[in-house]
Amino acid sequence: MQADAAMALGEARGAARIAPRDAANRLALARALYRIGDLDAAMDECRLAIRLQPNDAKAHLQLGTILIAKQDWRAARSVLQEAVRLDPGFTDAHYSLGSVHYSLGHLQAAVQSYRQALTLQPYFPDARYRLALLLKLSRHEGEAAQLMEEAALGGVQQAQFFLGNAYKSGQGVEKDLGKAVFWWAKAAEYGYQPSADLLSKLR
Repeated sequence: MQADAAMALGEARGAARIAPRDAANRLALARALYRIGDLDAAMDECRLAIRLQPNDAKAHLQLGTILIAKQDWRAARSVLQEAVRLDPGFTDAHYSLGSVHYSLGHLQAAVQSYRQALTLQPYFPDARYRLALLLKLSRHEGEAAQLMEEAALGGVQQAQFFLGNAYKSGQGVEKDLGKAVFWWAKAAEYGYQPSADLLSKLR
């Protein structure tokens, strides 16, 4: 994996040297630097790509992703809002913006961003899981449980674990220990340790 990342970085550097004014090359270099964890250099390349091609929503999303990794939530929000303005149909930008809103404590804005991501891409288990968590926080237990079940069916381990807990305690669903065990076992199968621990306690 490290060798692949290093090779990709070498190729991206070479391409950027040959055509330094090519925004796509700069963005590819930013992604390669991000993969090896050099966030500051990745951010510089991203900003250069945006200067060369200001209307590229993908470059704004990449910059937003780097700012999220640096936990600079306000700057990330501004950049991701620009990505969404440039391309309103950009599902990943709406999803990332939801995460940023949540980190800033803006729960309603986060709910709207996740709903928009799901409108654009109905099969998006991670967005369903994140939205379910937010609805659970705001006491919409029924819709939260439904979304959690859809995310669990989509293979999200945390959703399977939470759904098991919901069936155990009857939160938004009827109590059913059999279904609780089924979902915990599913999450454990995928290697989700909290589920495995819970099941071993039950046994």
